[in-house]
Amino acid sequence: MAIQRFKPHPFLADLLDDLWVQTADPGPARPYEILPTPSVVLGFQFSGRLKVIEPEGSRTLSLSGATGLLHQPRSFQGEGPVGSVLVRLKPWAPAFLFPGAAAAITGDSVDLKQLFDREKVLELEGRLSDSRTHAQRADLVQSFLVKSLSSKAPQAFLKAAIQALQKGQGSLRVAALAEALGVGQKRLERAFLAQVGLTPKGFASLVRFHRAVNLKNSNVKSIEVAGELGYFDQAHFIQEFKSFSGKPPEAYFSKGK
Repeated sequence: MAIQRFKPHPFLADLLDDLWVQTADPGPARPYEILPTPSVVLGFQFSGRLKVIEPEGSRTLSLSGATGLLHQPRSFQGEGPVGSVLVRLKPWAPAFLFPGAAAAITGDSVDLKQLFDREKVLELEGRLSDSRTHAQRADLVQSFLVKSLSSKAPQAFLKAAIQALQKGQGSLRVAALAEALGVGQKRLERAFLAQVGLTPKGFASLVRFHRAVNLKNSNVKSIEVAGELGYFDQAHFIQEFKSFSGKPPEAYFSKGK
């Protein structure tokens, strides 16, 4: 699999965590699993197709789609050699690109035409298919996103709350966070659910899990992870890790060995 990364457009620098073009190797495609992260991901296929593997069977995805914040792992598989432009959004970016729709895509992968103007998405798909270079494809996607920016900015406290939860690695109490920002807790929770896709508490748990995965990938012991991230005890850490990954941490990280 080949990956080429691109620098975000200046207008998108505060909204994108990463943007890359990915092409699969020839030959039969094997299923792969992604873990929940605190980011919505947009995908634009310019060759091949992706399907998501669900308990009731597989489902072929549209050429352009969005995968919302996940509660559990999600499995995908390519149909033919798949080429994609992939965009990982910062947690507050949905409020600028498709305001109020984040909750509707949480836990799911949806057609991008549900979030953006249908004709503009179809036009982009055609132009991506005709493009010859990855740089052209990255530019087309970024131009589309710049033109799709909402003219109405979300509440200023939303980004500040997200950043505080990220800095605190998910360990901040929601009531204390709301008080520090000078906003009612209910208002904060409504804004998070609509614009991020989860409640502040749910988002904090996801941030903490994501950090735990990174620590475990560095071979840090579970008991040390639990202590660093403020879990009540190791049992609490194991329970929460299992709820997001489907396996206890030691079992998850030993499965490929």
